[in-house]
Amino acid sequence: MKKNHIIFIAVIMMMVSGCDFFRKVAGRPTSDDIRRKKEAIAKAEMETGVYDAAEAQEDSVMTSVADIAVEVPVEKESVEDSLNARAVLKQYKCVMYNLKSLKGLSSGELSHKYYIIVGSFKDSANADKFYARVAEDSAMEPVKMHFRTGMEAVGVCPRDRLSEIAEMLEYVKEQPFCPKDAWVLVNQE
Repeated sequence: MKKNHIIFIAVIMMMVSGCDFFRKVAGRPTSDDIRRKKEAIAKAEMETGVYDAAEAQEDSVMTSVADIAVEVPVEKESVEDSLNARAVLKQYKCVMYNLKSLKGLSSGELSHKYYIIVGSFKDSANADKFYARVAEDSAMEPVKMHFRTGMEAVGVCPRDRLSEIAEMLEYVKEQPFCPKDAWVLVNQE
């Protein structure tokens, strides 16, 4: 008899309070908290034009709003251009990473806001060989980057507007040297 009362009370509590009650008791965010967080992330994406890696279902790496909060002073892009560029990035499942999330550069300054990264190497000799291969195509404008983590990356098509990167991404993806997992570096600290 007591067992039935306990089950009945538990069922009534779940029906009356729902999951948010248990989430609140466990210290987890409620559905309202989650909705507000999603709105804040969407607003940050619209302001910066940075594609959130969480939207790419196959990708397990996520960028945080804190990583994309600082704005590099460049000419503002229209919202329509930015949205179209994000659609192209989604189409190619291309993720954007902030320079800060990659622990920054070890030396040198980057002159543009966006770079398409087509190779990342632990061995400097491999990075040099790949850089030479990419440099054969004059439209690529390759740039070698040294990160504090010890990795060296080869970036191409430096641009200051996301829409220009999206246009170049279509061209870069057609090249034989371009890997499936090419990504975009956002030069913001």
